[in-house]
Amino acid sequence: MGSFEVETWWQWVQGFLDRNDEAVLASILAAVILTLVGVFWKSILRMLTGQKRPEPYAFSIREPTPDFTGRKKDMQRIRRALKPGRQVAIAAVSGLGGIGKTATANKVAHELHAGRWYRRRRFRDGGIEVNLGGYGTAPMGAEEALRALLSRIGGDTEGALTVLQGRWQAATAGRDMLVLLDNARDAALIDAIRPGKGASVLVTTREAKFKGALALEELTEAEAVKLIAQLAPRVPAGMRGEIARLGFYLPLVIEVIAGEVERLDALTPEQALDSFRSIPGIGDATHRDRGETIAEIFDHSIKALPEQDRADYAALSLFVGGFFEQVAADLWQIEPEAVQRRLAQWAARGLVQRDGTGILGDRWRIHDLLTEAGRRHLDTLPDPATIRRQWVTVALGMLRTAESTYDSEPLVGLALFDRERGGIEAAQAYAAAHWRAEHAAGPEDLAQAIM
Repeated sequence: MGSFEVETWWQWVQGFLDRNDEAVLASILAAVILTLVGVFWKSILRMLTGQKRPEPYAFSIREPTPDFTGRKKDMQRIRRALKPGRQVAIAAVSGLGGIGKTATANKVAHELHAGRWYRRRRFRDGGIEVNLGGYGTAPMGAEEALRALLSRIGGDTEGALTVLQGRWQAATAGRDMLVLLDNARDAALIDAIRPGKGASVLVTTREAKFKGALALEELTEAEAVKLIAQLAPRVPAGMRGEIARLGFYLPLVIEVIAGEVERLDALTPEQALDSFRSIPGIGDATHRDRGETIAEIFDHSIKALPEQDRADYAALSLFVGGFFEQVAADLWQIEPEAVQRRLAQWAARGLVQRDGTGILGDRWRIHDLLTEAGRRHLDTLPDPATIRRQWVTVALGMLRTAESTYDSEPLVGLALFDRERGGIEAAQAYAAAHWRAEHAAGPEDLAQAIM
């Protein structure tokens, strides 16, 4: 817009205000008065009827990543879709794996919860997030998802499907709260676990035909370059566009490439990027096997780790839905401080993501696509069975921890079990299939998994 157009537009605004100043002022005052009347009327009504505002649930949705970039128009569309009302407001975000659906959902959730001077604060009654695991090895069904949701708000998780549905809807009805359902694959599942009227639901999915989904596109070049500048300061400005192209303008892939180039400080950025350039199809948006190319990028990044780190990363990829730092320490049999340092290094390379703080301390997760890469690498190691046996032992240790916690704090114990259920059941399934063939691992431990 040129300076003449701006000046003309401003003159029009001034003229309009001059002609309608009283009407504009009256409209503003009327809006303020109506808002105040609405607030006071609700308070008076609660006083007259003896109703008390229910105790809010915690807002436990993960903080957005500090390097989140762009998506302003997408976030605006999501905010509009989550407009409060008497019915359940459901918004869905679709897109390729690694395109930034979860990060965008987290960002919108926290912006709405924080509010602005021009926009009232949302979700005063809390916010919860559950990864439905639709693209992993242990996707949740309706009962498991409802138990996970109820455990997040301290609710009773016992009962059949219809009992759980009624309990969930009663616990959420009339509340200004957000339920973030990550990695949904089945729209029917969302219908089966919808909360009570008044709550809002934000869904992330890779399904392009998911009803009413807002499709995320790849980052623009300007957004991708800005992201790379934050992730990899030592990368020259002239190389950032190439990294964006090689990463298909997908945030996760860009983060992995830029993170490796930034931290291989024994090489120049040019030399560090050379190993990626040799991957067939990299950066070719028309390549029909783009998914295979992205898988090769992730495989390459895992192989670039030191030998012991590669094995330890592959072991962590067996856990379903994330893991606590203490679990990693038990799995690797090293001190917690060493675990923290290693996870921080991997996070800087885009290989793991912090998942907040839970019952047993800090929690981490691996993106589904990187989980697949970790498990592929596990199968190339000399003795993957030993690693899997250690994983089973640690997973069963989590089951025992949940049981002992339940004895003293039942709700906390149930919440811990529900949080770790996917990993525990995956370990049980593996043990049930392999314990006879792998009796050398300790039949007593493995037998417990199928009791």
